[in-house]
Amino acid sequence: MAAALAPTARAAEPPSPVSLSTNHSHHAAAGTDAGRIPATTNLTARLYLGTRDPDSLGAFLNAVTTPTSPHYRTS
Repeated sequence: MAAALAPTARAAEPPSPVSLSTNHSHHAAAGTDAGRIPATTNLTARLYLGTRDPDSLGAFLNAVTTPTSPHYRTS
């Protein structure tokens, strides 16, 4: 498992640009503008990002969130 989490010695290739067909997720529903809200209003938002290597991301997240892992909460 440690080898999967070790940084590589070479720089990663920059990702290629991605064209988006829309400016919102298909999960987002259209709404009605309710107007301005007070500046003191707390807002909550979620940002969903894709990954090029979901298996390695899953292994990393499992390692840093499993209490018996030597990598637990170290990253």
